[in-house]
Amino acid sequence: MSLRPTTAVRSCVVTLAACVGLGSAACTSGSEGRSGADVTSASDVPSDAPATSGAGAPTGPIQPGAAAPSAAPGTGAETSGAGIDGVLAPVGTPNPLGARWNWFRYETDGFGQAVRDLAGGSTWIELVWCDVAGQPAALNWTIPDRAFSEAIELGYTLAFKLRTGSCALTVDPASDVDPRRASSSPPVDTDSYLAFVREAVTRYSSQRVHLWAIENEIDAANAWMGTDGEYAALARAVVPVVREADPQAVVADAGVSSVVYGIAVAASRIDDGDPAGALGWFQEFSRRRAEGGGYRFGVASTSDELSALLAAPDAVRALDALDAILALHAENLFDVYQLHWYDPWTLLADALGFVREQLPTGRPVEAWEVGVAWPGPGYDPDEHALDTVRLVAVLLANGVQRVIYLPVFQTEGSRLQPVEIWRGLYEPDARPRPAAAVYETLTRLSAGDDVSFEPIAADPDPDAAREDGLSGLVIGRPDTTAFVVWSDTDLDLDLPEGWLHADPSGGPAPSTITSTPSIIWADQPAPPAIVALHESVR
Repeated sequence: MSLRPTTAVRSCVVTLAACVGLGSAACTSGSEGRSGADVTSASDVPSDAPATSGAGAPTGPIQPGAAAPSAAPGTGAETSGAGIDGVLAPVGTPNPLGARWNWFRYETDGFGQAVRDLAGGSTWIELVWCDVAGQPAALNWTIPDRAFSEAIELGYTLAFKLRTGSCALTVDPASDVDPRRASSSPPVDTDSYLAFVREAVTRYSSQRVHLWAIENEIDAANAWMGTDGEYAALARAVVPVVREADPQAVVADAGVSSVVYGIAVAASRIDDGDPAGALGWFQEFSRRRAEGGGYRFGVASTSDELSALLAAPDAVRALDALDAILALHAENLFDVYQLHWYDPWTLLADALGFVREQLPTGRPVEAWEVGVAWPGPGYDPDEHALDTVRLVAVLLANGVQRVIYLPVFQTEGSRLQPVEIWRGLYEPDARPRPAAAVYETLTRLSAGDDVSFEPIAADPDPDAAREDGLSGLVIGRPDTTAFVVWSDTDLDLDLPEGWLHADPSGGPAPSTITSTPSIIWADQPAPPAIVALHESVR
């Protein structure tokens, strides 16, 4: 289908699980020689900024390690956060929620503990040809090697985004910035680039890194200077080399900027004959960014204005980029669709449905970049925290298998991002925001063996007179269940004996379910626990 508009244990010790999964060499490599230099790349800042121009194992569904305790502390239904920490997995237990930060700045800026508190999931770094091959004598692997050691030390699994960068080796060598920050350009000599890719994949797959992405956000000129056709040609050349060098490789596409979904779904609804629905979607999608003066494609108050906006060159480029990625998935070139999302959680499920309608059946979706874009003076740290809970719950409930929050913190005074648009879990001075506590709780709540995720459905009792309006996430284990739950209407709550109820940071929660998400822990497996939860709000 065309998308065109015309048609909390705190430590820095490497976990045993990480050592086993990544090899003894990785466990002894450490991080000596860390320079603390700013090696921020262009992807440390999402590419959906206002513009005028056009993992280590596991790599499939996350297979976490130790399960959370199954015994509920105390007796009787708990209506506060007392004891909730006792049912959370220890910090660093493998889980599907990861984090992305400004590599090698986190220690000097005081964020080391923050990064460690979120350990157990995935992270990524760019592997840029023009940086590694920038010196003619030999390839310089210093930065990716250091990132690999850091990820292991901190308790994360690592993925690489392969990028060409821009230098004398590429079609467009013009760049006045560090190669790690430069946009990518097609290689002058594709064979030379493929030789680099083969060496890179061989080097890191031997250390059990098997997750790769091909470029980043090709819709944005500050990430990819070529055309969508040039990206498709490069991807078709690179992916077979990755697979040959590492038969266990799992390959993701480049992803598109979060803002692209705002225009892509709108264009689709216009094509389906629903211009009013398209305008409503677009306005809700762009509201926060527009209020902060930062929506890349502009604003529209009428259907005609929206149609004109969708026909503008930057929008056409973005829609072409998404079309190209989906076409490559139709060819089964990639194993994973890479989702980037920083926009309203209320629209996320619809966006996932839009994408999955165009992907091969069963194609995994992984969210390598997730966060909250909220520029402007209306930013509310408490609402940011609640949005974070809902975003994670919607993603996991809808089968997204890997979620990586970006950024953990903004680098204060950054030339790339002088104004904070994508809100960090921490303030630029390292003070935790409420979102930090809730995201850590979610990492520990979702960790463990034999974990399953599903949405909270309408009341499962066929004889029920009404649906109770519960929304959220079911986290199931063989003997226990956790719920991340909210409701559009206030519901009185009478939990079974032995269950726990807490707010998303683990603190006290009232004996009601409201539009504010809360956490419920049950000492039963999911099927009976789901029935009991619905019964508890009648």
